[in-house]
Amino acid sequence: MKTSLDIADFYQQLALLIRSGLPLPDSLRQLARNVPRRAFQEALARIADETAGGRGLTDALAAYPQYFSPLERRLLSAGEDSSTLPEMLAEVAKLAHMKRLVVTNLRDVLAYPLFTLHAAVLVLFFFSTRIFPLYEEMFTELIGHARLPPLTTCLFAVGHLVRVFFVPCIIVYVCLLIVSLIVCLPTRLSRWGFVRLVSCVPGGRQVTHLMDMARLCNVWSIFIQRRMPLHSALRAAAGLTDRPGVRSALERAAAAAEAGRAPADVLEAEPAMDNLIAVALRHVPADELGPELRNVGGMFESRCAMTMRSVTVFWTLAATILIACLIGLCVTALFLPLVQGIQGMTG
Repeated sequence: MKTSLDIADFYQQLALLIRSGLPLPDSLRQLARNVPRRAFQEALARIADETAGGRGLTDALAAYPQYFSPLERRLLSAGEDSSTLPEMLAEVAKLAHMKRLVVTNLRDVLAYPLFTLHAAVLVLFFFSTRIFPLYEEMFTELIGHARLPPLTTCLFAVGHLVRVFFVPCIIVYVCLLIVSLIVCLPTRLSRWGFVRLVSCVPGGRQVTHLMDMARLCNVWSIFIQRRMPLHSALRAAAGLTDRPGVRSALERAAAAAEAGRAPADVLEAEPAMDNLIAVALRHVPADELGPELRNVGGMFESRCAMTMRSVTVFWTLAATILIACLIGLCVTALFLPLVQGIQGMTG
């Protein structure tokens, strides 16, 4: 079984070996010898044999989708076509490390609430079946036929439902446990789900947007520095994004550049694009655009890291407050009848 760190390190090391002048098949064999996981080691050895036989790297990687995602293969294919494979490998490695950072941070955010949630559910099962019936009997003796506080009534009603539908509740809990294990364990499925989950939570959409903008600027910079025409670079970059809005914006900008119009005007009006890219296109000379796009990509990466930290702090704090409030409500619900009974006896 592979990890995202194995894949990110593989891309990074392969980029270094190719830049040093080592042929691609030899580079792959060298990496295969140093990979700790046997299945991944065997896959790299077979890929090395296929590339030695004349097959392209991207075609060889396509036989192992469990290791190499479609987006990564598209980026590497563009690198092969534009003779920028080492640069694209480094970019894919950076992308893989960034995704891993996002997934790790989000998993850390969810770990405490999930653990607390499971503990709370188990305690609720125990209290509903063992404690609440005794409390109800005790409160009846203590306060007679007086009405229980609404909060206590709701808590006891939940306990009654758990006792009546105990088996369905256990089934639901087992399903929750399975989902939690999938989420917490470092599997391919959990990473796939986390990357999509990030874009759904408040603040997470900004993280994925900044990641996309950073990848776009870095890939675009590689094409520009290889003297690819601006409209061709825009169109090539459009084929390397998974976001339909960004793809459409880049294709319209490419059509404008091909027609002799300013692509910055198109990108500036596109809600899916960051205005910083349009500013760079408008004000940076053509011969300096490649390095400047690389700088802009670095700015997006820094903003992504800062935004992810802010989202992590916010959701950790929100989860802690929510759990504390729930525990406080349950404790209050159990003590209110005692207070009511004591007041009745002293009154």
